[in-house]
Amino acid sequence: MRPIFAAPAAALLAACMQSAPAPNTTVTMAEAPPPAAARVEQGAGTVAQVDVAGVLNRARTENGRPAMVESPRLSAAARSYADLMARTGHFSHDGPDGSSFADRARAAGYGCARAENIAYGPMTDAQVVANWMTSPGHRRNILLSDAREFGYGRAGDKMVLMLGTGC
Repeated sequence: MRPIFAAPAAALLAACMQSAPAPNTTVTMAEAPPPAAARVEQGAGTVAQVDVAGVLNRARTENGRPAMVESPRLSAAARSYADLMARTGHFSHDGPDGSSFADRARAAGYGCARAENIAYGPMTDAQVVANWMTSPGHRRNILLSDAREFGYGRAGDKMVLMLGTGC
């Protein structure tokens, strides 16, 4: 028998294999106060609703990074892609049409997407972020020094986090 956590762990590992390339330059940012709580609507039948901004920013500030703010455009792109993956069963950073996370962010009106984390499984949003923080590729994305904004979307058991520089 397979352990119950094997599928979510495999999903997280698969997601980190296609994270954004390392930046060529580092942008130094001033420390910003944490933003107001950003509630993320998850729809009916999901496992939990949490303050995703709070969970992400706690992870960032505990690691010497400034807090991020939610971008409505990045969140729209993340929600749309989570919905597509939930409807189709697709699970990849590359969309079924060949699009990248940066392509999807641009289509939502956000021109400076930096990274994407994806996950699936029966986890709360807080558990997803905690799992991402134990995966080197996902952790690197969450702690990007030039990330100033994020977008988060969830549809069923598919979760998408997009990070951007705020142009």
